[in-house]
Amino acid sequence: MDNNDYKTLITEYEKLNIERPDLYPLSFDEYTEQLKNSFSKPNYLSAPKEKQIKVAILWMRDGCSLMKYYNAFKAQDMFALNNALFETAHMIQIGNISSTGTDHGIYGMKITPYLLAANMMDRIKLVLPEENGLGNYSFCGTHIANLLMAVIYKDFEFKGQALELSEKELSKKIPEYAKCWIRCMRAVVLKNCDMFNEQLAAFCKAYMNCKEFGMNGFNRRFCVEAHGLYNLAIWAYEGELKGHIEIPSANNFCQELALFQEQNHYSTGGIVHIYPESMDICNKIMRCEPPNMFLKDDGKKRIIDVERFAQDVVIEIE
Repeated sequence: MDNNDYKTLITEYEKLNIERPDLYPLSFDEYTEQLKNSFSKPNYLSAPKEKQIKVAILWMRDGCSLMKYYNAFKAQDMFALNNALFETAHMIQIGNISSTGTDHGIYGMKITPYLLAANMMDRIKLVLPEENGLGNYSFCGTHIANLLMAVIYKDFEFKGQALELSEKELSKKIPEYAKCWIRCMRAVVLKNCDMFNEQLAAFCKAYMNCKEFGMNGFNRRFCVEAHGLYNLAIWAYEGELKGHIEIPSANNFCQELALFQEQNHYSTGGIVHIYPESMDICNKIMRCEPPNMFLKDDGKKRIIDVERFAQDVVIEIE
């Protein structure tokens, strides 16, 4: 990214702030005040402690990640951006306390890309435990998660199944960015660096035209998912591919962040934003160690055991 890209990011976020300042605050202080008002509502204060924790998690999960990225880009501070990635990935993972009605394949697009972008590799196995096996839903994220499991567990059976199923998915009519994403994952599994470099560039380009729910002029121009893919390729197989992986030149890929993470040995960021004492529940949520995410049999298919996960999170925070 150059100075013009940073300026565009800043402008796009400030447009969002003008339209919806409640969703896109400009500072952590503004966000904290908004959250404090929510915590002061009678319905929240009278709720049981367990419900208070769950509600607080959901409010925080849906909160201020873009604001943190915005401030890091405004200062051109890669240290702050790396910390923002950590805080965001943590909250997305802890925020998995609401039912999805699907198996863990949804995490291929919803949680694991953020963990990978933040270099939180140790948490991937919590999200995709080996004993859960591969996902079997017809969903792009399922194939991405399956291919990721083939990489992290080096399982021959996982690899064969994940490649076969994802090849069938690519024959369907799915968005171009999703096809590029799956191809990137297949390239890592196959250790095909040329294919990976080509498809990651294509993914960044396709992502700029993504029309998915929640996409806007800011997050199209900072493709966190592309950073997750890049970091996965660098990390996979004990770094075997690293010397052959190219940093994308795309305007929505932050080359400065990639270089910062490399220079800092791909270490994770940390918690920077501390909430006031009256909102210490938020600090406890940020410090919570996430439990494993298991599947259960609903009689027809295996689905995420959200109740178990939510209860484990509440116990950890209490």
